[in-house]
Amino acid sequence: MVVLDRRKWIALWFLPLIKGLIFQHTFPTEIFEAAHKIASEADEETEISQVRRVPPYFTYKLERVYRVGIGGSVNLTCVAVGYPMPRVFWKRQSDDFFLNDPQTAPIGKNVLTLTNLEQTENYTCIAVSKLGNIETSTTVEVKELLPAPTNLKILEVTATTVSLRWNPVTNIPDDDSLRGYIIKYRQKYAERGAYKEVKVPGDANSALIENLEPYQQYEFSAQVVSTIGRGTLSPPVEAQTSEAAPGAPPSNVQARSLNRNSILIRWDPPTDKQNGRINGYKIHYTNRPMSTDVTEWEVKEVKQDELMTTLYELDPDKTYYVQVQAKNAKGYGPMSKVVTVITKPGIPGQPSNLVAKALDSHRIQLNWQKPMHSYNINGYVIQYSASEDGVKELTLASDVQKHIVDGLRPNTIYTFKVAAQSDRGQGTFCDEVQTKTHESVPTLAPQIKDVLVLSSSVLHIFWDPIETSNDTSSDDDHDSNYGILTYKIEWRPFINITSSPLDDSSNLKSEEKDENENEFEWNSKIQDSNISTELKIIDLKPYQVYEIRIAAGNGIGFGPYSQVVKKMTKGDG
Repeated sequence: MVVLDRRKWIALWFLPLIKGLIFQHTFPTEIFEAAHKIASEADEETEISQVRRVPPYFTYKLERVYRVGIGGSVNLTCVAVGYPMPRVFWKRQSDDFFLNDPQTAPIGKNVLTLTNLEQTENYTCIAVSKLGNIETSTTVEVKELLPAPTNLKILEVTATTVSLRWNPVTNIPDDDSLRGYIIKYRQKYAERGAYKEVKVPGDANSALIENLEPYQQYEFSAQVVSTIGRGTLSPPVEAQTSEAAPGAPPSNVQARSLNRNSILIRWDPPTDKQNGRINGYKIHYTNRPMSTDVTEWEVKEVKQDELMTTLYELDPDKTYYVQVQAKNAKGYGPMSKVVTVITKPGIPGQPSNLVAKALDSHRIQLNWQKPMHSYNINGYVIQYSASEDGVKELTLASDVQKHIVDGLRPNTIYTFKVAAQSDRGQGTFCDEVQTKTHESVPTLAPQIKDVLVLSSSVLHIFWDPIETSNDTSSDDDHDSNYGILTYKIEWRPFINITSSPLDDSSNLKSEEKDENENEFEWNSKIQDSNISTELKIIDLKPYQVYEIRIAAGNGIGFGPYSQVVKKMTKGDG
């Protein structure tokens, strides 16, 4: 801290006056020159005390030795400070090669990343500024990888687990220490061969690998983890997990009536999670209410190589419900979806694989596959509904397998099902599917409630939010006007008033002049909907008419603007 004597404090106190050209003539010349000199000396001492120049010094201490395994990597971090701040760069000592350009090296901190290391090397960090240079060194010692655990064996296998054991690693160098083991494993024939890992403590020599998939071939390897890194991987050992009951039902189940007393059923094997070798199927069917417990349905079993069967001696003109199960050596899997068929010749079966995809906020496209052996179809019936609506129905008078349903509400979940029809009648509907139309911009506009003239440069706007004006909206607009996030308020000059000024309490409506004739660009401000429904527009011109409009916005964009309101600011004074 600089201590000024009384004479200097007086000079500094008078200096602002003394330095001013207006007051200089009021002081004797010798007093002015002496005070100016004293103040200048004080300025220099103060500046020296405030700007302290510091030679570079290290603030992060490097380890003396970094040990890594062959092929490993390490980051060396060097940090130095000072005033001015030094540049920091690295040098390899074996050949005095600079790993950074000293002229463009980072200031203050430099992290050296070394990868795929093959030999021991010394590295030096150098920090340089105008006040000098300093350096510090470290050694990166590259060591042989620890050997792999030996005698890796499979002890026990279940459908979802494999138990392993190995001989512990004991020949560890004195300057290293065992931290644990890692078991790496993967499905041998999977499309993506990324390994998963399980960490094992260093005092253990066995592991239980869990959450495996049934009836899959796996390979396992083990490696040591020590202070220098991971060791060599052991040769892989293989094991196939045991079977489990199928985890998925048969797919693409279809049915059609052959005559008044028989039905043809076909299906495909489970697409995944067969969990073993499929050795048969069980067909469950009934003409009782579908809610009847499945244990009371009639059953037919077929062999694994049969993906089609016929049910005979059925009641004529009845609706039958059918489900199919797959089985392997461990049991039966889950039931397929229910398929519905009527024992009436010429009546089409159910369409299959119905898919609904939203195209935009008002349209959904449907795609389906025609019923099995459907030679007599002349059209389809589509039924759809939203949760709060009744069921609507469309009839297609041609044998097509796709249709776009239009005129839907934005951001609404719709349910669809399709039935085929022929000259003999309409078949049963397929399983329902659901999808949601895209969100839309709001279809309603906020209403400007009032505009107050506060001054010659400020207008205060009040508006009704969309929710308060929804009472008169149609059902088609209702859902698109929720989720309002922001309001956009826009304004621009309209005309300069030179005569017959507007009364401050009046609002002019936009019908009086076409908005497109206004040559001024709109100014805008966006306000969160949860803040308020009012805004003060500032920095306006006095005695000027302004056009004002508001739009509501959601995550998609902004909807229509409100009716334009015109208001004139007050005059100056």
